[in-house]
Amino acid sequence: MIASWIEQRGWTTSAQERPQAAAIVQAAPAPLKAPTALSLDPEQMQQLTRSLTTLQQTVEQLAAAQDQLAREIEKLQTADVEILAKIPAPPPPRPIATPARKPPSGPQSSRAPMAPPSSRAPTPPRQ
Repeated sequence: MIASWIEQRGWTTSAQERPQAAAIVQAAPAPLKAPTALSLDPEQMQQLTRSLTTLQQTVEQLAAAQDQLAREIEKLQTADVEILAKIPAPPPPRPIATPARKPPSGPQSSRAPMAPPSSRAPTPPRQ
C-alpha cells in the first residue's frame, strides 16, 4: 500500500525498503471507531462535574499564588537594587608593598667585610 503510494508520487524505493514498509502497515493498529451509543450514568456525570469544578478552583488558586510570588520577587529585586545603590564604592586598590630584605641569619663574623681587590688606587674620602 505505502509502496504503491510512493510509486504514484514518482518516488523510488529500493527493493529492501518495500518489505519493511509492508511490515509497518501490517503492524499498525486499526483505527479506533467511535462508540455507536454513548451511555453516561448520571451519578458518574455529577462526580465528573464535581471533579472538574474542584480542578478549576485548584488551577485558579495556583494562578493566584503564582501572581503573588511574581509580585514578591519584583519587590525583592527592587529592594536589592536600592541596597546595592546605597553601598559605597570600594576604595581603589593600594599597591602591594614588598617586604624589606632581612640580612642572612647565619653566624656573625667578628671580622669586618673586605672590599674586593681593585686595580685602581684608593680615592681619598671627601670632606
